[in-house]
This record gives sequence, structure tokens and C-alpha cells, in this order.
Amino acid sequence: MKKCHVLYLFLLYYQLVFCQDNNNLVISENEYKTITEKIDNDISLSNDTIYRYILKLSDFSNQKNNPEKESEINFYLAKLHLWVLNIELAKKHNDIAFELNKNKNNLAKIQFLYSKIFMRKSDFVKSYKYAIQAIESAKKAEDYVLIQNIYSSLAMNYYLQDKFQKAIQSAENSLAYQKKKKNLKEEAYAYGVLGINYWELYKKEDNPLDFKKSDSLLSKSFFLFRKENDLYGQAWALSFWSIIFERSDLIKCLNMKLDAEKKWKECKIDNYATTTNLGNIGLMYAKIADQDSLIKKTNVIPKTREEVLRKAEEYYLKCLDKTLKYNNKYNIQLTTKRLAFVLAKKGEFEKAYYNLKHSFELSDSLFSQENKNKIASLESAREIALKNKEIKFNQLKAAAEKKQKYFLLFGLTLILAMTVLLLYENQKRKKVNQKLMFLNNELDQANKAKARFFSILNHDLRGPVANLIFFLQLQKESPEMLDEESIKRMQDKTMHGAENLLHSMEDILQWSKSQMENFKPQPSQVSVNSLFEDTQKHFLSTEQIRIEFENPNNLKLFTDENYLKTILRNLTGNAIKALEGIENPTIKWKAWQSNNQTFLSVTDNGKGASQDQFKALYDEKEVVGIKSGLGLHLIRDLAKAIDCEISVDSKIGMGTTFILKL
Repeated sequence: MKKCHVLYLFLLYYQLVFCQDNNNLVISENEYKTITEKIDNDISLSNDTIYRYILKLSDFSNQKNNPEKESEINFYLAKLHLWVLNIELAKKHNDIAFELNKNKNNLAKIQFLYSKIFMRKSDFVKSYKYAIQAIESAKKAEDYVLIQNIYSSLAMNYYLQDKFQKAIQSAENSLAYQKKKKNLKEEAYAYGVLGINYWELYKKEDNPLDFKKSDSLLSKSFFLFRKENDLYGQAWALSFWSIIFERSDLIKCLNMKLDAEKKWKECKIDNYATTTNLGNIGLMYAKIADQDSLIKKTNVIPKTREEVLRKAEEYYLKCLDKTLKYNNKYNIQLTTKRLAFVLAKKGEFEKAYYNLKHSFELSDSLFSQENKNKIASLESAREIALKNKEIKFNQLKAAAEKKQKYFLLFGLTLILAMTVLLLYENQKRKKVNQKLMFLNNELDQANKAKARFFSILNHDLRGPVANLIFFLQLQKESPEMLDEESIKRMQDKTMHGAENLLHSMEDILQWSKSQMENFKPQPSQVSVNSLFEDTQKHFLSTEQIRIEFENPNNLKLFTDENYLKTILRNLTGNAIKALEGIENPTIKWKAWQSNNQTFLSVTDNGKGASQDQFKALYDEKEVVGIKSGLGLHLIRDLAKAIDCEISVDSKIGMGTTFILKL
């Protein structure tokens, strides 16, 4: 009853300070939103600010027509009361929030608040129970930041029970959810909890590597809080970071704890963490009192052992005074035990005895076998539930995989059938395209053959016909110029030329007929002597020019006879034209072999020509008129068709040589 009166007077004082009239208690929706956002984000608030928010929200909490809103406001009131360690009021408002809540997304927050309330009451069994429920609810709501917070809190629950391995596992679970939702503040808390539990688990082994790992994790926690400009978080991290220096550097440890106390005072915050830190500062002074070498070492350490012990007692009593107000049994048990040893060192054995006795009684109630069994039972039940859930999930997964397997098999069969069909169509299209390409090529070759055929007709028939026309014109227009002997000689030559012309026409017609049957050359064994005889016979009427043939080895070729005959006739005809006006005109054909290659050459002693005049022999784009008499375009095309290489060596005033490589 006395406590209620004190609370009433306390609230009345704040009402008078912050609210001059009732209108000041009215809170707008915008202000409500601002306050709740700060609470949701765990913004470090001074105790004065927290009490002011409590007053404002309390006046705003009567929402009879809106149960969901009333539930929400009571949840925030519960959270604010917990921050200033008004445990019973925190539980009362959270009970109302839980009863009125219909929002599944808020359920996890309410359950988690229950877990923290019972942790402050040192009821680890209920704290664990609500933490597990909150995790399941948060997973359904996909609130990954809240899950991180719960796992970090659960790790602290295990830490207070000296279950360091489980605490490490919970802290690692918190960090694992950073992948789903990044939150630097929750990451900082998780690293801090992980670091201190890692230290507590492995400190007995006195391994420098374990110290380095703990130091790295705790320093990472501190600097993440600094990055977030969170002064409260920095103080929290320092209070834990200092613990790992208790063995190696008590002075550094004490200074870090005092620095944490200073930062919390700047925040104007007084809660469970600040109270625990007071007790830990007392512990450092108690340890320093046992080491004479550390006394007087810094300004924060008194000059004598007795003064150091009084300093330790002073901090223990500060811690105990606040802890008794909050009724935190764990802190009361721990602080009374530590205070007992300091009192004993001071010689106050009776006080030491009663403090130690009270500590043991609380320890028995807090860490009794019954409580341990309850927690173990809850853990087992959770593990079984998780296992059953995993089994059910695996069954559903197996069924889904089986169904997926059938769909996949059907899909693969369909894809395979489509692939086979496409391949078949592709092959069919390729064959059609190849046939079309072949036919197009044949058509192109036919057109080229036709063009060559007309070129041959023009070139091979032009000369004999011209001679015949000349003789007939001369006989008609100037018969007096011809005597009997000349007439007879010219008649014989004309007759002989006409016979050769007829023979050539028969050869050409026979060749063209064979070419029209098949546009490709028809290679066969051909005697060089037969080629030379055909050429000699064809140009028999050309008496004024000596034509020589050399084939000492009686060579034979494997080529198209008609193609090669035409090439030889054209080259010989071109040589004859090049010898006009030359004394002792001579044409010489030779055949020889070298390096398994057969060569034919024709040489004249004519005037020669420049290389530009032979461009048509190598360049398909070069066009030479038929009337020029060279016919190089015809020679080029025929030679290409039978894979014959032609080279030319012409010197002005000395003559020209064509070489055929077969």
C-alpha cells in the first residue's frame, strides 16, 4: 500500500511539472506516432522523457471504442515501464495489451515483452517460454528484425544461467537473420552477446586466440553502436567489453566500466544495465584491494586498501539499493554475495554472514533443480515440436518433389519430342537448301558454259570465215590480180581452211553437246602428242609462220581434252596475231615434267606486250573485247575449270611465253 502511495505522489509530481492544465495532456495523432516510432526503434530515452511519455500515453489509453488501439497503447506503456524497471506495472499493461490484441503481427512483440519482463523478475523458465513463442509468432509475421532482437535476448537469458554454449548458438541465430533484414543496432547487440559468452565459455583454457576473438567481437559491437550514434549502446558494449580484461588489466577494466557509467549518466538513463554496471564497478574495486601494486596507481583508485574496500562497498550498496527497488532477485543474490566478501575483508563478519546467507537462499530459489528441470522440459518440448515440424515439412517436401518429378519428366519428354521434331525439320530444310544451292550452282555453271560456248564459236570460227570472205571478195572485185596459179593456190588454201573449219565446227559441236549433258569438265587420259597434232592440223593453212612442237618424253595428261584443246588453239591463235609484221615468225610448243608436275608452254618471237595487257588472264572483272584477238577471258575461264595454272612472261621486242601448269 505504501508503494502505491509513493507511485501516486511520483506521478502527480510529473503531472504538475509537465502539464500546467489538462489540455497539455491531450496528445495528437502525429505526436503519438512520433512517440511510438521512438519506442519501436528502441531509441535511448532518458528516464525523465520516459515518465513524460508514460503520462501522455496514459491519458490517451482509454480507447473503449477501439480495442486494437487500446491494446497497442498499453503495449507501449508496458515497454516504457519496463525501461524504468516498474516491472509490475509493465506486466499489468502488457496483460491488457495481450487480452485486447487481435493483430497477429503485434502478438510476437507482446510475447517478447513478456519474456523480458520475466527475465527482469529472474523467472528464467517463463522468460524462455515466452521467447520461444515470440520467435514462432515473429516468423509467421516475417518480422526479421524482431527475431534478431528475441534471439539476442534469449542469449542473455542463457548467459545469466551460465549456459554459454546455448547463448552463443542464440546469438549466432540472431546474426543469421541479418541476411534477411539488415539492422546495425541488432547486429551490434548480437556481436556483444556473442563476444561475452564466447569469453565466458573459453576463458578457463587461457588461450590468447580466444581472448582475441572475444575482443574482436566486443569491439565490433562497440564501434557499430558508435556508427549508429547510440550512446546507450556504446555504454552497454563497454560494460561487457571490460569483463574480458578482468584477468589481464584490472585498471583498464575499471576505467571501461567507469566510462560506461559516465555515458549512461549523459543519457540520464537508470535501468537494469546501469544497475548491473554499478555492481561490477564495486567488484573491480574489491579485486584491486587485494593487489597492493595497483593501489594509488591512478586517480580513480584511493590511496589505501581500506579506502578501496569502502569504495567497493559504496558501489555495491548503490547497486543493491536500486536492485531492491526493482526486486531483481538475480542481481540481489549476486550483489549480496559480493558485498559479503567485502564486509568480511573489512572485519564486519556478522553483516557478511547475513548477506551471504541471504544470497544462498536466493540462489537456491533461482537455480533450483526444479527450475532447471522445467527449462530442460521446455527445451525438450520445443526440440520435439521442431522435429515434428521438420518431419512434416520433409513429408510435404517429398510429396512436392515427387509431383515436381512427374511434371519435370513430362516437361522433359515434351521438350525431347519438340527437339526431335525441330531437328527433323531442320535436317529436312538443310537438304532442301542444299538441293537448291546445287541447282543454283548448276544453273550458274550452265550460264557460264553458255557464255564460254559463244566465245569459242566467235573466236575459233571468225578467222577461217574471214579468210573465205577475203578470197571471195578478191575474186569478185579484182579477178585480174589473180593468175591461174594463184587462183589454184588460193582455192586449195581456201578449201583446206574450209575443211579445217568444218572439222573444228564438228569438234566444237561435239564438245558443246558433251558440256550440255554435264556442265562439269570430263577428265580422261590425254596424249600430249594428240593435242599438238590437233593444233598443228588446225593451223596448217598458216604457211608463213613456222610452228614447232617438242614432246620428247611422249607425256600424257589426265584432264578434259576438249577444254585443253580450246586453250591451246586460242593461245596459238593469239601468238599468230602477235607475229604480224615480224621477220622469221616462229611459234614453239614444248611439253616437260618437273617435281611430278606437267608443264606446257607456247613461245613466240613477236613484239611482246606489257603486263597490263594480260590482266584479263588473272582478273575476272577485267573485260577484253573479242575483236582484240587475245581471247584471254576465254582462256582464263577454261583453265580455271580444269585446275590449270597459267603464267605469262612477255618482254617488249623479244616475244611472249605462256606456261600451263597441269
